[in-house]
Amino acid sequence: MRSKYQQSGMTTLLITSLLLIVALLFSLASYKNLFYQIKRTQNEVLARQAHWVAEGGLECSYSILNVVNSLSDPQSTINSNCSYNIPSNESLSIEVELNSSNYKIISTSTINDVAIASINKVAKINNMKTGVFQATSDLILNYSGGNVNVYPEPGDKNFDGYNCIVARFSNYLEVKGTLNNVGLDPNYLPYDDFPVSIGPNTPNPPVPNSYLQKCNDGSNSLTGDFWTESVTDSDYLSNPSAFDNDFLQISTLDPFENVFGYPREEWASAKSELGFVEVNGGLNCSSNIATAINSGRSLIWINDNCDLSLNTGLITSATDNHGGAIIVVQDGVVGFFGAAINLDIMLYQFLTPNVTPAWSPSDTDWNAGNATVAASVPDKSSYIHYQAGSLTTAGGFIFDMPTFKAEIIGSANIAFDGNIVRDLLGKPVWVQGSWNDL
Repeated sequence: MRSKYQQSGMTTLLITSLLLIVALLFSLASYKNLFYQIKRTQNEVLARQAHWVAEGGLECSYSILNVVNSLSDPQSTINSNCSYNIPSNESLSIEVELNSSNYKIISTSTINDVAIASINKVAKINNMKTGVFQATSDLILNYSGGNVNVYPEPGDKNFDGYNCIVARFSNYLEVKGTLNNVGLDPNYLPYDDFPVSIGPNTPNPPVPNSYLQKCNDGSNSLTGDFWTESVTDSDYLSNPSAFDNDFLQISTLDPFENVFGYPREEWASAKSELGFVEVNGGLNCSSNIATAINSGRSLIWINDNCDLSLNTGLITSATDNHGGAIIVVQDGVVGFFGAAINLDIMLYQFLTPNVTPAWSPSDTDWNAGNATVAASVPDKSSYIHYQAGSLTTAGGFIFDMPTFKAEIIGSANIAFDGNIVRDLLGKPVWVQGSWNDL
């Protein structure tokens, strides 16, 4: 009997031991899986941290481009600023590839030499070409019986001077009276940061004229003549020799792309993505523009006619308090009649492309939408802009309505101020669909 009980006890002990061993094995397997899960979680956390650091590199790069608009050595500048104060166990490298008007920014982050993340995105830089006048419309600058001084856009620097531009136009340009290209004047700088003098060894003010920036006048055979110092009663079609290269005829001119960085056929995307606000025009055009500027909006779009004769001073007050504005008038006529006034705006008149029937000016547009100037318009079916008074816009006039006419009558000096457009449109914009974090 004792032997039977002993065998039974040993069997129980053996089974219990086996069960404990099996339980231990399961526990060890479970702990191993737990350790694996912990390690995996740690790696995922590091991977996300690396991703966030790389993402931060993109945003830092974008911020720097926003401040400086363009850089001669963007990669060095961005890396030195964005990698500052990175923890010792982390690294951040940013590569910048410049292609045409786009910056491709590649941000790569490493943490503990284990987790690596690389993100790239494309930022579009608007290399604007604005200037005093751009026109696909026929442009008549009427200073009959007087003269006007124009301070041009500096254009590209070429040797010691600039290829200055007064007007870009695609078809017809006529000057009545006398137009003087004054050149680059230190009292009317085209940009706030535009260098007054030509070099580092400039004498103290007053700076001698020989040291001041100037338009290329043809004295250097390698630059060409970009300085029509004076032109009187001439049109480019019948007398092109009266004009130098500061009057630039371009048959394929696309002012919309020059200014906004989008082909004119993509005007709806530009309007939406750049953040324009729509306002009503008509006889209340000036008041509505001023209201929009006072509410903090500087990009203004008008699908209507616009009479700038009434309450124009409201725009002046608004821009004095809030800065310049860009005004786009789509499929509408613009008129002005009144005393001399300069507005800190760029005025752009735009004809919707590729629509049937295309918009065209009419008696109704002028009589109802521009009553103050309508009686003076020579031909209401062909004119899209007519001003009988000295209205000037610091940001320039752009008439992008092919086959129609724009006439400016007045004697006020016209000074180009590129800050208006550069401050509002010169910032980089992320290109939609360019994000890549593979």
